[in-house]
Amino acid sequence: MQKLFNTEFEVSMRLLILIDSIGNLNEDELAYIDFFSIYARTFNFGNDNLNGDCSFPVSEITIQRKLIKNAIKDLVLKSLIKVSFDKGYVYSVTNQGYSYVRKIDDPYSRQYQQNVRLIKSKLSPISILKLKEIATQRSDD
Repeated sequence: MQKLFNTEFEVSMRLLILIDSIGNLNEDELAYIDFFSIYARTFNFGNDNLNGDCSFPVSEITIQRKLIKNAIKDLVLKSLIKVSFDKGYVYSVTNQGYSYVRKIDDPYSRQYQQNVRLIKSKLSPISILKLKEIATQRSDD
């Protein structure tokens, strides 16, 4: 049986949408915002969990890290995102990546993008401390 969610390709597409929607983000910010976006209901950001419910959502973020590292490498190698250094490595979408994102049009991707924008509006300005606090609060529930 083929795996439906959290394949490297899916994570790459989510990260591309995420970086396009928010802008310059580091790896930790990408990991947390991506995670909150797919588990929006669990973290009180939306009505649905895009990848279904998860009994131990915070433990899953650890599993996601390897996929995210590989997805970032793949996106950089394909020139869809670029890396710069500003108090750490941050990622932004290239013109080629921007064009690619505009071609992604399916219900899952549209909902994911909507979740990302909702999180951005609720957490602006985004800080890693705030993101970790949200994850910790949810793990205590």
